[in-house]
Amino acid sequence: MLISEAATFIAPAIPKASTTWADVGAGDGTFTSALLSLLGASARVYAVERDATSIAVLEALNDRRISV
Repeated sequence: MLISEAATFIAPAIPKASTTWADVGAGDGTFTSALLSLLGASARVYAVERDATSIAVLEALNDRRISV
């Protein structure tokens, strides 16, 4: 699933005033990224995952977000 598809899927359930979320079982971060795209740069999304490969992908996403 593309991030844009995930964002379209979850958008109706996301209050516009929300700034802090948790993505439990975040996997490769598709829905984490979708949440961030909907909530904006000031939002904080905690991605929780136990798979080492997925954690590495999430860390790379975070690194790219911080450096932008």
